[in-house]
Amino acid sequence: MSPFCKHRACILSICLCVSFLSADTADTAKDSRQEAEKPDKNNAALPANASFASIQNGGLTVADGNRWYYESFDTQGRVVFTVLYEKDREIEKITRQYASLDATHPSEQITVTASGTEKMRYTADGKTLSVEVYGKNKELIEKTENRYNKNGKLVEQIHTRDGNTEKSVWDFVRGKAVSQTKYRNDEKTAFIELHSGKRIVHIYKNDVEVFVTEER
Repeated sequence: MSPFCKHRACILSICLCVSFLSADTADTAKDSRQEAEKPDKNNAALPANASFASIQNGGLTVADGNRWYYESFDTQGRVVFTVLYEKDREIEKITRQYASLDATHPSEQITVTASGTEKMRYTADGKTLSVEVYGKNKELIEKTENRYNKNGKLVEQIHTRDGNTEKSVWDFVRGKAVSQTKYRNDEKTAFIELHSGKRIVHIYKNDVEVFVTEER
């Protein structure tokens, strides 16, 4: 699992916990609100069975035991910042930027964890344009770039890591992908015919076809 996604389960668990609390009776919910206090990462940790949720115009705070999650919104109600803590340790921080006031998808998202940073750029309709992964020392580890046609179909993807570049190119006929060509460091390694229910894979070495197989 990606280091930038491994804590999503924790966030989901917290949100499920809040949903369970919301389903309780009105009296119980009222009592819980009276007893709950906003978690402070600089103070003592919440008891293991303590849960808390608060939503305001500017943001949402959710806590469960020693973990708490916060997200803030811009004036358009879009999420622009989220952070997940365990006690006083920051687990994950995400910032989002939007190209315009009426944009429904972020143009850029930056995720920071203990293992490094992931920077993602998006098209106006939310498709991924590029992904850059950086290590703890801000060194670039890998990069993926995507190109789309006018119909929004992925037609080229370039992935660079450890000095090697992998590229895939898709050809379309009447809006349907009919083939995929793969390259490694600009040398063709495979040509794949995409048929309904099967794929015919042609393997290349030194630009010469050396093997053909059918996959279903």
